Amino acid sequence: MLVKGVELIGWDKKGNPDEKSGTVRRGIGVARGFHTSGTGGPKAGEVIDYSGATIKINEDGSVDVITALMDHGGGTWDAGAKVVAEVLKVPFEKISIDNGVDTRTTVFDVNTHATRGIYCGCGAIKFVAEKVKEMLLNYAATLFEDRPENLELALNQELGQGVIYPKGLPENYKTIGEIADHARINSVGTFSYTSTLRQKNCPPCFVTYFTEVEVDTRTGEIIVPRVVLFGDSATIINPELWKGQVLGAYALGIGVGKLESIPYDKVTGKLKCNGFITDFKVPTTIDMPNIDNIIVDHAHTYEPTGPFGAKGIGEAALSAVASSFGNAVYNAVGIRFHELPITPEIMLKALEEKEIGGKLRNAN
Repeated sequence: MLVKGVELIGWDKKGNPDEKSGTVRRGIGVARGFHTSGTGGPKAGEVIDYSGATIKINEDGSVDVITALMDHGGGTWDAGAKVVAEVLKVPFEKISIDNGVDTRTTVFDVNTHATRGIYCGCGAIKFVAEKVKEMLLNYAATLFEDRPENLELALNQELGQGVIYPKGLPENYKTIGEIADHARINSVGTFSYTSTLRQKNCPPCFVTYFTEVEVDTRTGEIIVPRVVLFGDSATIINPELWKGQVLGAYALGIGVGKLESIPYDKVTGKLKCNGFITDFKVPTTIDMPNIDNIIVDHAHTYEPTGPFGAKGIGEAALSAVASSFGNAVYNAVGIRFHELPITPEIMLKALEEKEIGGKLRNAN
């Protein structure tokens, strides 16, 4: 991510802050960050962190997934449906995730936090889906009069169904719906399974962000004309939603870096705004670079303990934004800020102090 980002941002052209002049000064900064995928550990009981699901196959070949896993908008449910579709070879549109659940209708899920939705939540969904697949193949083996390991489970695009057939004989298939219906008619029951999974690892997801800024030394205003954003989530289950989450986190981070502040009295702890946020500024599209000047890419890695090699992005996506912004500002004007946000007023004051300090040093 560093090697490719250096090339894309033009790192060799960033220059030294002491050599820059003019009213508008350009700078480039980089920062790296990470966050664990969940909080699991090898020893049970250290942290409560597990998820669960119920999955059942219906007689029309569709699949129901019942889980307490929550989706905050990052696409966690879509990812869960994709995981089930991949395991059971059922079309994505035939997977129904029921999130209208409570403690009477589903097993426990610790919550969607700690960047755990994909790695832990979908990890549990995959675990349960594999159990349902085992039940399905075991019953199908009795119909084909063969061993389960000699059967192939595949998606038939033309039928819009998952099918099972003896290996090497794809024309001799039965649909998943037909097999489920056969089990119903013969009072074998429904192919369903309920369980939980506690991940014993919490692999970190990494980000590397390059930010370019332009600082107007007359007004103190800082704009961000260009960014290059890299993330390492291993296998990415929802590519477009993953990209959107990285972009959204960057926008939030820019707010932290240049706008958002809630001043408080350091003696009493009382908010100086008295609880009113009418003057609280949040970033909008004008604070972000033009979409053509945003590059989002990812590392090509694989997490062996995650569902299909996946891990999270969530909080990691925010972790390096303000740092890359602050480093870019330093590269532009040669001033290291240790508090955020860097507002125009704070920038102008810092530039004035630097100028005064420079004059004093030259006088001595």
